[in-house]
Amino acid sequence: MSSHNNQSSKTYYTSKFGSIKKLSNTNYTIWKGDVTVILQAMGAYAIINGEEDEPAAGNTAASRTATADYQKRRAYAISAIRFSCTNKAAIYVNGLSNPSEMWQILKERLDLTTSYIGRTAIVTQFQNARPTVGESISVYVARLQAFQLQLQGSTEEITEQVLRTDVYTTAPPEFKTAIGYLKRTPDVTIPNLITVLKETEEENKVEAAAAVVDSKPRTGLYAHGRGGRGGRRGHGDRGSCGGRGGHGGQGTKNQSCTYCRMDNHTTEDCWKHQKKQPEGQQQPQTQSRKHARDADDENDVICYHCSESGHMRNECELKKRVDQIRRNRNGNGNSQGKEKGLLAIEDMYENQQ
Repeated sequence: MSSHNNQSSKTYYTSKFGSIKKLSNTNYTIWKGDVTVILQAMGAYAIINGEEDEPAAGNTAASRTATADYQKRRAYAISAIRFSCTNKAAIYVNGLSNPSEMWQILKERLDLTTSYIGRTAIVTQFQNARPTVGESISVYVARLQAFQLQLQGSTEEITEQVLRTDVYTTAPPEFKTAIGYLKRTPDVTIPNLITVLKETEEENKVEAAAAVVDSKPRTGLYAHGRGGRGGRRGHGDRGSCGGRGGHGGQGTKNQSCTYCRMDNHTTEDCWKHQKKQPEGQQQPQTQSRKHARDADDENDVICYHCSESGHMRNECELKKRVDQIRRNRNGNGNSQGKEKGLLAIEDMYENQQ
């Protein structure tokens, strides 16, 4: 931050009346107009151009006040002229204490429009001017207008048509369409030209930003399709490639649970989400897709107790009877019940077979 401020102080002169670009060997006309405004705000411009002289000395309070005010504004003028010059321009006025003399010397030394050689140099700078990298198109046109202002009223004056043609031929390629439109439009003024080019510049920035966003890889639920049951997620827009032991996905948008981030059920089926719902707002618990069994899959189920198909272990009738007999046996505690229970188990197993 400090380096930026230091660089700005080398280029610009700042006071409570405004900030202007400092005088260099090439911008006298612009600097003169800017510093004149500041000197007028200080009430010191009349002192510089000789319209106001120092008040006569007197012993009255009014004369002493007038003299003090004049000396104050004169000091303001010296300060504004000296510190609004770059180091290269300041060498012409260093050590001077008369603001009118400083003003005249700077004009003689740096006003290129007063000589044919100086005006020719300005024309050459105008013709060689090109947009710099990162420079706004409006700033570039303003630079060209600065050359036009310096030669205004001279034999080398830059007309509006010449300025417009120079913009058409030197603008970056991304303005080709806009320039074609301007060339076909009659009576285009410089303000209109700047407006059209600025709008085009803003559109180009928006398109460039959109291209950057589109080029970034997508992540999250919409990046891949879902794999089938028992498999990993597939890839591609339609999820055509299933995971291990599964089949293709269901498309780009997944119906995964947004509460616990699992893929085997939806948010409505999530038991954690149901648990967090306030009393009276809980949704009826539905069977998870992972554990749901269709009627067509009944025959594929194997009971881990009796090894028969068509039911699961917790639905096994043989297991229920065996458990009942064991409860009765433990309750009676005699060997006779144990023998009867074992015989009953053998009979039920034979009947199942």
